[in-house]
Amino acid sequence: MRKGLLTPADIIRYTPVKLDFNPCTFRELYAIEYAEAVRCIGATLWNAMVANLVDYSSARPYVTKSYAVGDAVVWRGGYRVALVETTQAPDYALAWGDAPRFGSATYEDLFCSFLGPYLAYVALSQRLPYILTQVTDQGMNYGGRRYNAQDVDRIKSIERAVFRDRERAWQVLENFMLSDENREDEELSGWKLYVDEAITPCNCNLNTCHECKDRRPNNVGRYRFG
Repeated sequence: MRKGLLTPADIIRYTPVKLDFNPCTFRELYAIEYAEAVRCIGATLWNAMVANLVDYSSARPYVTKSYAVGDAVVWRGGYRVALVETTQAPDYALAWGDAPRFGSATYEDLFCSFLGPYLAYVALSQRLPYILTQVTDQGMNYGGRRYNAQDVDRIKSIERAVFRDRERAWQVLENFMLSDENREDEELSGWKLYVDEAITPCNCNLNTCHECKDRRPNNVGRYRFG
């Protein structure tokens, strides 16, 4: 199985998805994340972050027993690490903390505060039409009912909200990465806007990320393509 930065639990953590959401809905997560990394983030930086992920393959689901400091367990789709010797469950904040995702504190801060939310909203926005609508041999259904005009309006309203939040997450991420301090950080040198100086930064929208001002559409009559 190919390894990316996001997990289904991150969609729950960073977006309004319900806690009981079926993680299989995001089984295409790697493909979505990789495509976005190449297009908007920079494959060099993304590959460096993937290589820096901490290996928790030996961690096992939590069971009631005593844990030593530093022990990691699987808990609710993620990993928790014991801060003290404890027999408490991993939701006890004084004894447990979120296990670091990366060996680098720089990558940890970048992902948890900026990149993680953006990628989570990208994944949600791409899967949303399939979440809200089911296509069957009897037609299209929404929420267990036949697809109708009222449902279309509700779907569009939800989609607009998700795309709005995705755009905002991109703006926050881009502003963070374009600071002078981060430009000088060697660990972040693979960011696409650092590498490709021909790309003009701009706000993320429904179809593009920072490339939008750099693209030159082809005009054919009254229609615009590209």
